[in-house]
Amino acid sequence: MTKPIFTFRVSTITRVCLALFGLAAFTSAHAQKPPGFPTKPVRVVIGTAAGGSTDFLSRTILGGVAEKWGATFVMENSASLVGGILAMEAVLKAPADGYTILTASGSTFQNAVFIAKVPFDVRKSFVPVMQFTTSPLVMGSHAARPYGNIKELVAYAKANPGKVNLANSGIGTSAHLSGALFKHLTGTEMQDVPYKGVAPSVVDTVAGRTDVVFGTSVALLPHVRSGKLKMLGITSPERMSTLPDVPTIAEEGVPGFAYVGWIGAVAKIGTPQPIINAINREAMGVIKSPQVQKALAADGSAAAYNSPEQFRVVIDSALDRVDQLIKQTGLQLEDNK
Repeated sequence: MTKPIFTFRVSTITRVCLALFGLAAFTSAHAQKPPGFPTKPVRVVIGTAAGGSTDFLSRTILGGVAEKWGATFVMENSASLVGGILAMEAVLKAPADGYTILTASGSTFQNAVFIAKVPFDVRKSFVPVMQFTTSPLVMGSHAARPYGNIKELVAYAKANPGKVNLANSGIGTSAHLSGALFKHLTGTEMQDVPYKGVAPSVVDTVAGRTDVVFGTSVALLPHVRSGKLKMLGITSPERMSTLPDVPTIAEEGVPGFAYVGWIGAVAKIGTPQPIINAINREAMGVIKSPQVQKALAADGSAAAYNSPEQFRVVIDSALDRVDQLIKQTGLQLEDNK
């Protein structure tokens, strides 16, 4: 189960961390707390292990809300995608009073679709609070492979069915589903190689144990600069401002390809709407700061300025896409519990 590993308190390390991003200027004088909330620590259950983008954004953005409100937000981390499901269950066991929030990625929600015995309806059990970012992935290959762009990869894969190994960060992740969509739209046969996270999938591709990988730009860029990986394309419908020379996969002859992940916060269904709206409003102010904007750009992400209602559309659309992909490709549900 998850366990607390960090506590946001205005008087301690939170002020130091937020100052690094220029957030210490936010004070409770500018905040608009809901009447009577919070009167005790707010528990934030993070659906991933410490150190990744979801963890960073949770601590930075919701830590900024804690700073503005003069409140205490207690952070808990889960260690894996299965841990993300446990994080969901932990939030659903808590009262719907605003004192327990889940932060997660689209991969966490998608993984719930891939587990046959999840004891809750992922669509109906949570209410959106705040979408932090949209996060496209980059498709890269080992530098020595005989394809330097998407068209050459497709031609090679069709001439050598089953011989291209496609690494991803785990079953049900955006990387896994991006690969499934790519194979479906290109009519290619490639072997999926799932890993427990982005880092090991990239490491094995750098080492030549796998051929192609879907990963974050941050994970791939150091190896591209060292000449060990090649960037073939990005999964978003438009080019990334931080990688203007890398084409979209759709541009490279795969029309209709687009797969963009998200990171955000949700709460148990029934959580009072005034509390949700207040957290959304305060988090929006934090994420708009130039320092956070710069940090997001370095991470290959783009801030999302969505209301809870708009975030609902994003979540439902992503899950609809998963359902459609399962029907189109025959992807199998897996019991990972």
